[in-house]
Amino acid sequence: MKKLIILFLLLSFCLFYTFSQQDQYEIISEQKIEYRDVNSVYYHSPTSVVSYQQIVEDIDNLKYLLKTCYAGYEDALARGLDLEKFEQNILSEFSNSIYDRNSISTDKICDVVYNELKNFIIDSHFTLYSLNSHYSLCTRNRILYSNIYVREKNGKYFVVESDIPEIKKKSEFTGSKENLFLYPAKGKNIFRVGFTKTIESSAENDYIENEIELSFNNENKKVLIKTYDSIKNTKIFFGKQETKDTGYLSLSTFDLPDVKSNFRKYAERSFEKYINSSVELNNKKNVIIDLRGNSGGNNYYSNKFLSSLYTNKILSDSELQKTKLPKDEVNYTEVYNYSSPWIVATMNNYFLQMGMADFIFPYIQSDMENFKTEPKKIIRKWIDTSSEYIGECNFAGKVIIITDRNSASSSEDTIQLAKRLFGKNCYLVGENSKGCFSYGNILPYQLPNKSLCLYVPSSIFMNYANSEYYNIEGIGFTPDYWSTNEDLLETLVAITGDKSLRKVLHGIEVGLK
Repeated sequence: MKKLIILFLLLSFCLFYTFSQQDQYEIISEQKIEYRDVNSVYYHSPTSVVSYQQIVEDIDNLKYLLKTCYAGYEDALARGLDLEKFEQNILSEFSNSIYDRNSISTDKICDVVYNELKNFIIDSHFTLYSLNSHYSLCTRNRILYSNIYVREKNGKYFVVESDIPEIKKKSEFTGSKENLFLYPAKGKNIFRVGFTKTIESSAENDYIENEIELSFNNENKKVLIKTYDSIKNTKIFFGKQETKDTGYLSLSTFDLPDVKSNFRKYAERSFEKYINSSVELNNKKNVIIDLRGNSGGNNYYSNKFLSSLYTNKILSDSELQKTKLPKDEVNYTEVYNYSSPWIVATMNNYFLQMGMADFIFPYIQSDMENFKTEPKKIIRKWIDTSSEYIGECNFAGKVIIITDRNSASSSEDTIQLAKRLFGKNCYLVGENSKGCFSYGNILPYQLPNKSLCLYVPSSIFMNYANSEYYNIEGIGFTPDYWSTNEDLLETLVAITGDKSLRKVLHGIEVGLK
């Protein structure tokens, strides 16, 4: 998940507070609210059952949480969310005589709350769960493939490989181009026939199989389509492989463990190696970044890596903060940040656990003190005023990013930054990413009686949410070249022309290298 971001200007909650002290913001709204204490948690500890009265208390607090802490609350209202009806529907459900009022399953509560919210909140980061139930509040797009491949010739598509006897070679595919996925592992101008299926977040099983009808020679034929396995090995925190022409880097996460973790030092060293690789690999023809299974974390590391690869020098944090990207037609750093008593208390607790309280406290101290006497919900629009452009690109090669259905949040921020920096020399390979992009700065909450635990965004990135290209919530970035894991190595060889990868990246279909 996307956690709070520490340094880089694109998505930094902390720097927002720094800049707000320098008047680099505009207050969009201030609303007086009731003050409530919050039991800030870093690790959730859900319970299995609660009483009806505890549900009443927790749903009341959930309403308060949505109103005062959720950056997508106004969007949810615009879609028709009515918190009074929301509360009535839930309490009506659990006042039914089929439930033991002294022992109601929190898993059932989670299911009911999800069904009440799913039509109004479209946010892959917004997560709620109980002991055994888990939901993100957004549908997802999954690609199901057939074993039929077609070649494009003069604007038409002809079968070159098929596992269905009725669909023979040289048959013309006469269906929709939306069912064609460019698939270089099978050769030049080859497309794999498939289908995009929208699923609810509760359908997290990795395997889906369907039979659909597709048109060949203007006749509908039944075609079996299915998903393919995601990678099993995501244990490599950071990996680096090289050939003469290609550098390969893999990261299983952008998340820094908390300060008490035994892996903290290892993670810090790994991220340092990742950043330093930017200049070490600058002379390569291809730099591959494998983000399969990487659900996100801190944007800082990729922002620094990509900017340093672009300039061929390791940028300092101060240089990074004041640098604009080339050819900015839109200020993509426009951020609406929410502040309220629960937000600042939870954020302060988060940074205590991360060992960074001294860094963040000066920036939230004013809100923390003021909210005790005059509790408010404040929406601040942070405006990036940096003016020093990053300059000309000093990397002549290709940047290739590998993604899958579980590449999310900061992994997707890596994609958008790479696309903006390297343009047509940046290629996406694999599956579409998860689609966690419009909201950020996620904070953990637990309702007082532990009936529900939640991860709730406190920022919305307006120009992403309102952009036709970046409005990918639940859809994800679509690859330039599609590939399942089993064909990934041959796809990379086809794109790079580097046959040495077959040896260096042997086994990449199983996991990160």
